[in-house]
Amino acid sequence: MATFRFERVGLQSLALAVLAVVAACAGPAKITKLVDGRLIETRSISPRAYEHAARAMVYEEDDRYTEAIVEYKAALQYDADSAELYARMGQAYLALDDLPQAQAAVDKSLRIAPTVDGVVASAHIALHKTDAKGAAAILKQALPLVNFTNEAESAERVYLERADAQIMALEPEQALATLEELLGGLPTSQMALYRQAGVAWALGDLAAARRYLERLLQVEPDQLEARVLLARLLTVIGKMDQARAAYVEALSRSEGDLSVAAMYAAFLEQRGMHDEAAAVAEQMQTTEVDPSGLGLRMELERAAGRLPKALEMADAVLATKPGSELAGRILMAKAAVLEASRRPDEAARVFEAVPQDAPTFVESRLRAAALRRDQGQGSAALALLDALGGDAVDESMQAEVLIARALVLGSVDKVQEGRALLEKSQEPGQAQRITLSRAV
Repeated sequence: MATFRFERVGLQSLALAVLAVVAACAGPAKITKLVDGRLIETRSISPRAYEHAARAMVYEEDDRYTEAIVEYKAALQYDADSAELYARMGQAYLALDDLPQAQAAVDKSLRIAPTVDGVVASAHIALHKTDAKGAAAILKQALPLVNFTNEAESAERVYLERADAQIMALEPEQALATLEELLGGLPTSQMALYRQAGVAWALGDLAAARRYLERLLQVEPDQLEARVLLARLLTVIGKMDQARAAYVEALSRSEGDLSVAAMYAAFLEQRGMHDEAAAVAEQMQTTEVDPSGLGLRMELERAAGRLPKALEMADAVLATKPGSELAGRILMAKAAVLEASRRPDEAARVFEAVPQDAPTFVESRLRAAALRRDQGQGSAALALLDALGGDAVDESMQAEVLIARALVLGSVDKVQEGRALLEKSQEPGQAQRITLSRAV
C-alpha cells in the first residue's frame, strides 16, 4: 500500500488552503475582481462548504482520512462542480489505499476542470501504481496551470513533484532540467537547490553539487542539512581543512545538535584525530541526561571512539527498567555500539532483547537476522524472521522482511528459493524495492 501524506501546515496556511479549495464551492454566482493587475473570475464561498472543507483538512492533518472523506462529501453537497474538492477527496481515498474510489474522484475532478490539485492527484495515483515515468508525464500537464509571479508556492510544489517522479523513474538528467527550470522562476527555492545538489552528486558532478550547496547556504545560512552535506562532499574531494571548517560551522549553528556533533566527531575519528573527537564529545556533555536523547548521546560517544562510555550510558538507563519504547531505543543504540566494536554475537543478542511491543521491534529483528546471516547462522536468522509473524504491518517493512529472508536463503545456498520468494511478491508498493534487490 502506498500512502501519500498531505503537507503539514500551520493554521494560517491551512486557512489559506481551505480558501483556495472552496473558492469554487458556493453555487453559480460569479465574482470578477482585480488581483495583482489581473482580472480574474471566481465564485462566492458558501459558509457551509467552507466549514466542511476546513474540517476535512484538519482531519487530514491528523491522518483521519475516513472522516475527511465524509466532510468532503458534505462540502460537495453545496457545489457538486468543485474540481478541487474532488481532487482532495481522491487524495484521501488514496491515503486509505482505495484506488478505485480515488481514481473515480480524480477523474471527476479533471472532467470538471483541469486544476493543479487534480493533476497532482492523478500523478499520485500513477505513483501508487509504481508508474513514476507516467507520473512525471502527468505532472507536465500542471506546469501551464501555475506561474511564479502569483502562485510561487504552487509552482514550486508542481516542479518539485515532477522532479521527484523523474528521479524515481531513474531519469536524473530530466530531473535536473526540471529543477533548473524551477530555479529559473524561483531562484531562492531551497528544496530545488538541495535536490539539484543531490542529483548532481549522484551523477558524479561534484563541482556542480558543491555550487548548488553553496548557493543554498547563501539563501539560508542556517540550513543544517546543506552544511553537513557540503562537509561530506568536501571530505570526498579531499578538501579536509575546508570540510572540518564546514563541520565546525554546522555545529556552531546547530545550537548543540547531537547528531551534527556525532558526524563531526566521526570525521575527526576517521582522520586519526582521536583527542579532538573526544573533545567534541566532552564539549556536548551536560550535567543532566535526558533519557529520551540518550540514543543520540550514545551515538556521539560511539562516533568519538569512546565505545565503553557509550555502553556504560546504556546500561545505566536499562538498570532503571524503563518502559518498552525507551528500552527499545536504548537497546538498539547499545547493539549498534557493539556492532561497531566488532562484537556481532553480542550485538545480535541485544537486538533480540528489544521488547515485542517496542516500536523498534521489527527493525531489531531484521538487524539481528542480518548479523546472524553474516556469521553463517542461517537457521537462526530464518527463525528470527519467522517469529515476526504479523508484526511487520508497514508496507515498506514487509518488503524488508521479504528481502531479508531471500538474502538469508541465498547465504545458505538456496539462491533459487530466495529468487522465487522475491518473484512471488505482487504488492505494487514493494515492486521497485524488490526489483533492486533482484538486481543485486
